[in-house]
Amino acid sequence: MAKKIFSHKSTALTEEYVAPVAADVEDTPVFLASHDGKEWFSYDDEKVTVTADQGDFEVTVYNKTSDADVLAELAAASQVLNQGLMDIQTTLTINNPLSTLLQGIVDGDADVLAHIASIGTKEEEFKASLGF
Repeated sequence: MAKKIFSHKSTALTEEYVAPVAADVEDTPVFLASHDGKEWFSYDDEKVTVTADQGDFEVTVYNKTSDADVLAELAAASQVLNQGLMDIQTTLTINNPLSTLLQGIVDGDADVLAHIASIGTKEEEFKASLGF
């Protein structure tokens, strides 16, 4: 499963627009943001076919490497991404009082330190699940 990101121009989509074709309903592209005059979506390129270009609709499929700057700007604008990352970070403090976390850090508590370290891994997994 390779998650990718595509965009199309923020405009009325007419019958000339070739919509993404998903293998199943659950594979439908996920809306990420309206940003910079475009609508942005995440999709699994093994289960969804996206027709690039399309003239006036300006459909673009992005590459993580060559389009890193564009995707970084999108990441900052995507409420879906940022809410997901906030949810991951919040689980740390919801499940552990701040005083317990701080004491665990001071004491070098292996469980507390492992939990804190896992947050970064979970964030990277979530970003990858959206194509970032």
